[in-house]
Amino acid sequence: MLRFNMLVGVIFTVLYIPYFIFMLRKKYNIEKLIFNITLYIYFLFVLRLTLFPILIQKEAMESGRILFKGDPLINLIPFNTLKEVFTQYGTPSFESTLFQACGNFIMLMPLGFLLPLTFSKKFNWKSILCISFLFSFSIELIQFIQNSFYGFPNRFSDIDDIISNTIGALIGYVIYRIFEPLINKLLLQRSTC
Repeated sequence: MLRFNMLVGVIFTVLYIPYFIFMLRKKYNIEKLIFNITLYIYFLFVLRLTLFPILIQKEAMESGRILFKGDPLINLIPFNTLKEVFTQYGTPSFESTLFQACGNFIMLMPLGFLLPLTFSKKFNWKSILCISFLFSFSIELIQFIQNSFYGFPNRFSDIDDIISNTIGALIGYVIYRIFEPLINKLLLQRSTC
């Protein structure tokens, strides 16, 4: 089993160093450097949360195939999983179902906030919608490919995750827009000091 451990973190850090050097040479201001590093750390956190551990032992895959035989690898029915939150109310699995649904809204919320902070390009809600949709779709596609390779649903691929993630990123963007005047004021004060 390949876990997101120190070695994987070091590999991703080494991959980031050339970009960091590029930013230093372009004389990015300290705020942009901090926002960029924060976005990269956030990106690694999302990867760790959604794609790791990666099964590499044949025995683990065979055990999973036996344990989860017949379970679906994917849900393509919109709002099916979200509907379960309401049908599970009062049952022992309600809390975990609610946690899963809320987690999907929250997971990409920082993306909607960090993208406009990190890059000079002006983002609007449509660009955040497209980027967050593609990012979430990519995660679900990779999870589906992993599941297909394993032969069982190690991570469930779900259209509702894409919907929730995208809405979460849009909420993050709305939060950014609400605080944008304050952020710009603070950055302007910092640059005049």
